Amino acid sequence: MENSKTILRAYGGAFKNYFKFSGRATRYDFWGFKLIDLAVTFVLSIFAALWSPISILSGLYGLATIFPSLALTSRRLHDVGRSFWWFWGAILLIVLSFVCAAMSGYAGKDVVLLSVLYILAVMTTVIYSFYLLYLTCKKSSDDTKFGEPVSEDPTYVKQGKWFLIAYFGIIVASILSIALISGYSKAMEKYKANKTVDQIAMLQANIHELFKNSASYDGLSAAFVVEADAVPDDMLAEAQIVNPFGGVVGVMGYAKMFMIVYSDVPLDACKYLSEQNWGNSLLEITYNFGEAENCQECVAQGCELGWVFK
Repeated sequence: MENSKTILRAYGGAFKNYFKFSGRATRYDFWGFKLIDLAVTFVLSIFAALWSPISILSGLYGLATIFPSLALTSRRLHDVGRSFWWFWGAILLIVLSFVCAAMSGYAGKDVVLLSVLYILAVMTTVIYSFYLLYLTCKKSSDDTKFGEPVSEDPTYVKQGKWFLIAYFGIIVASILSIALISGYSKAMEKYKANKTVDQIAMLQANIHELFKNSASYDGLSAAFVVEADAVPDDMLAEAQIVNPFGGVVGVMGYAKMFMIVYSDVPLDACKYLSEQNWGNSLLEITYNFGEAENCQECVAQGCELGWVFK
């Protein structure tokens, strides 16, 4: 009976048996490895996001774990009385799904049939994959087809169960966190876009008031509106006018029109702001001073969105 296991030994054991597809692996061995592997991948991903060269190390680690993962999966399936061919069945279904998807573009009249086959292949793949996952979560089988069952202390049997619960708990928590962060980011961007609408409306009104007795807007600039106290306090940072997206705000006047320019505008905000009703005073909206024709081109070049008012 094995009574000296640790989760780190389970992780190291997968690399020790790098190409060993025969034999058996208990739930403790399999999910102990998966849990540490998930933690290492998570840490490397964070560092790669902070410093791009780490992404190479992250990629190398992913490649290094392919064969240990496959071999360990084979041994885990053996431990519950299943052949590793069950795993290759899932790979075959995935390949079939891609083939159907690729062929649908050249199918002509048979496109409906191929689309149905593709949907069936995807659904079968998902169901089959969940069944494989279920197999890896099962207790060891008494079947001796793939060798004698591994005798484990009951403590490890229980810990193996907690390893897989922790693994899926981390996965679920990560997905929820990403969803929350994404939702928060979208909400903040919408808030910033709405704030921009209010800021431009206020700047436009203040500029019209400043030049109501002038024949032209010559001499109008960002420095001018700052000195004239025509800029809201929350838009000022070290004598510069800043926008909610972190970029600067430019103001310029020429003849009988003036322009307000916001830099570093993100794509969704650009689209939202372009669709707003800016009143009869608006002459046009420009993207990178006319060098781009739409928000996609504007953002690709580093978007400077401009409103030209009369």
